[in-house]
Amino acid sequence: KVVFEVGDAEKIALDEEYDLITSNSAIQWFESIEKTLQTYSSVLKKGAWLIFSTFGPLTFTELATSLRKIRSDKNLFVASRDFLDKEELERLLAKYFNKVSVKEIVTQEKYPSLEALLKEIKYTGSRGCITGCGYLWSQGLLKAVEDAHIGDLGRIIATYQIFLCRAER
Repeated sequence: KVVFEVGDAEKIALDEEYDLITSNSAIQWFESIEKTLQTYSSVLKKGAWLIFSTFGPLTFTELATSLRKIRSDKNLFVASRDFLDKEELERLLAKYFNKVSVKEIVTQEKYPSLEALLKEIKYTGSRGCITGCGYLWSQGLLKAVEDAHIGDLGRIIATYQIFLCRAER
């Protein structure tokens, strides 16, 4: 017997005990990861699992470096700078779960242009991964950041730091 609960993973009313809670590439966007992990722990049966993947702070480091070369705005940054690192994830999980495993995978992808990378990021639902008040990519900024990126690396590269997390209640 399998029942799926669908909803906002931070705000869904979980009023039963569960055998498994799983998520793919969403937890890094939570407003309060710790509060959510505590909630998940409280609704999982003894011996049940929380299994999820999330991105780490090394994600899109090349884009962040290229952007900083062009613009030094303090309010303009790549969102992954605020993602939890492996040690912080392990610490938070260990606070609420008995057995914890965090496996790290770092991979790089090549793109034909910065625009192609940004379209890929947008496709994943992260709104271009650049955070700032009313910030939009202009053609001039796109070209300047792409030139800086290619100048440093010879091509458009994006690093993805992925954590595969498993925690037993």
